[in-house]
Amino acid sequence: MQRSNSWSGPTDGDPSAQESSQPDLMTAQLPLELILALQALRRSDANNKSSSTRSGSSNLKPPKMGGITLLNEKEEAWTGGPPALGWNGLRASAPGYVNPNQLRHQKNPEYGYNARSKALDTLFSQKGDVKAFTTQIDARLVDHGMDTVFYRPDPLRGYYLYIIDNHHRFTLKSVRVESKSITPHFDDYDRMNDNAAKKFLLASLTPEMREDVTDDMDKDDTAADVWLLIIESFKSTSIDYYEDLRDKVKRFSIKKYPNEDLEAMIKDMRLITDELEKANQFDHTLILKLIEAFLEAGGDGSRMVALLP
Repeated sequence: MQRSNSWSGPTDGDPSAQESSQPDLMTAQLPLELILALQALRRSDANNKSSSTRSGSSNLKPPKMGGITLLNEKEEAWTGGPPALGWNGLRASAPGYVNPNQLRHQKNPEYGYNARSKALDTLFSQKGDVKAFTTQIDARLVDHGMDTVFYRPDPLRGYYLYIIDNHHRFTLKSVRVESKSITPHFDDYDRMNDNAAKKFLLASLTPEMREDVTDDMDKDDTAADVWLLIIESFKSTSIDYYEDLRDKVKRFSIKKYPNEDLEAMIKDMRLITDELEKANQFDHTLILKLIEAFLEAGGDGSRMVALLP
């Protein structure tokens, strides 16, 4: 049986099938296999164009500190990670897109913004656990792609340092100076992240501490500046409190406890040393005082070691 050199297929709305009726395929004496291959190529090209139109990629500007990812056949921007020097992009070692909280949705963006700026469940006060607070703040910032705006140049190391857990390396004055040099390089995503982060920090403070911090704020303070204000407020209002705790450590004596109750003294030692350590207020010169009090009570060395921060 002689095979026909022409072929026509169904044309029920399939763009590629409709293309098969074009003269170049119907009149040219081409093998059936080549005709099918050309139609498949045109179908693929049509699908690609349709996908590109749906994604809206031509209208989505990528973040300087992030990138673009595909979600449900639509491109979405994401942010987060340590910046490279010059504030022109992320470091090569940045983890990239990790979870959906980093996305900056084009549709209903207020939902994501409100989630990022929502207060922590437990508000922080001047007598709070600063280590736990720092850990919770860091977790929210990283998880929601807001951590980038908290990097500032470290004058000793020559690269950007994350001030959330390295605040002891900075002063408020130095951070404010660096913020003024960095913010002109912010893109729209950086500015939105900075605003949301600042709102989040203030909302996570008790009313008394929030008032103390906002009283010292400048109108152009960044979220990084606000973080240093929080740390300085914590230190200034708690210095007398922690000095009293250190004095208590120096005055420990078994003779002050009824029946020279060693267990009661150990419990008090642990409570005070834990609180000082959590607030980064433990002075290691106090270890000698603890040892002296413990030896006076006749305690053994293994239990003494368990007390040390």
